[in-house]
Amino acid sequence: MDGNILAYFAESSGKYGLYFYNLETSTNSKQLFSSTDIALLAVSGNKLVYGRGNSIYFYDISKSEEKLIDDRFFMPVVSGDLVAYPLPGEYCYDKAVIYDIESDEKKEITPPDIGPILDFKGNEILYAACSKAQFDPTWKTYYLYDINTGEYKKLSQEKTKDEDTTSKGWMVISSWINKGSIEDNAVFFSKDVNAKKIIAYDRALD
Repeated sequence: MDGNILAYFAESSGKYGLYFYNLETSTNSKQLFSSTDIALLAVSGNKLVYGRGNSIYFYDISKSEEKLIDDRFFMPVVSGDLVAYPLPGEYCYDKAVIYDIESDEKKEITPPDIGPILDFKGNEILYAACSKAQFDPTWKTYYLYDINTGEYKKLSQEKTKDEDTTSKGWMVISSWINKGSIEDNAVFFSKDVNAKKIIAYDRALD
């Protein structure tokens, strides 16, 4: 959901469709697909970004048009008119792509230890680290990366508060989470691959 647009996938009479509902005008529309392999829906204004089959698409509600972004489907995330997704290599990932919906331009970036991108806000992406040199199967390290400047911050937490962690910038909450989230003054992500705890990183206390 973004603004007045609520989008979702649904099945009716054996046909899978991408539905969107305008909360302001109370109108409902849908775009039907022949494929049942659709997932990872993101909404940005009048644009819907999703994976279908092995590709990434966006659907322009105002124009009733669908367009292919990339024929490689790897977990896209959206911020405004920009779409970000990683490209896998022989081992882990090689780079990430930033796609501008309005200009139809792509830019490749090479953040350190790039892995699955969990969130995208403004000019920052949050991703789980995938190191080719020292792969960590617990996935407990994350990066916050600025796509414009290339500056980044490594985020990892080896211990929780009950294990005598003293860093002021960290708070641990017991819960379940399967992704990370960038907020105004905090970054949230799962402690490790088991996702039994959420880590909250307070940027104001850094």
